Amino acid sequence: MQESEANQNSEKNSPNAKISVEIATQLELGLGFITRPCLKCGTIFAASGQQRHKRKYCSTLCRDRFNHERWVREHQERRAKHNRKYYTLKTYKLSPEDFEALIEKQNNTCPICKQQFAPNRKPCIDHDHTCCPSRPTCGKCTRGLLCVSCNGWLEKLLNLEYRKAVEDYLWQHNIGKNSRSLSSVM
Repeated sequence: MQESEANQNSEKNSPNAKISVEIATQLELGLGFITRPCLKCGTIFAASGQQRHKRKYCSTLCRDRFNHERWVREHQERRAKHNRKYYTLKTYKLSPEDFEALIEKQNNTCPICKQQFAPNRKPCIDHDHTCCPSRPTCGKCTRGLLCVSCNGWLEKLLNLEYRKAVEDYLWQHNIGKNSRSLSSVM
């Protein structure tokens, strides 16, 4: 018996119970209302008044958050392109026109693996690290555009210590029996 009374009291204090009381009050007064879930948080709310058909959010906070998220989704691609152009100009001193000329010169492919550049396979700017070991670069040491994986491998293969470690590993596992050169294995 006491449990059922506790459940009834908790139901009266719940958010949905408060909405039910509001709806009942509006019905008694003869005001029109609409109940619907908020597009942002999913909370059921009662919309009343002249704008009740247009209300989609339970609060202005939910409306502002939803609109901000929608704006970010719609402008994400444009912002990414802008950020990429700014980054290449600042870091490698390449204008968007120079970058496009490099892509065109290489037929939109990586010169090492011959794979096409695509939205999910964006080109990396390769430059001579002996000229400019840190960023930003001088802009004169740019060699071309590579895919991400080839750019990583090129950096490792140009590192003589790494190359020696690879040769030793292959030699230990009898892959390079006839020669101690990495080029003879590949």
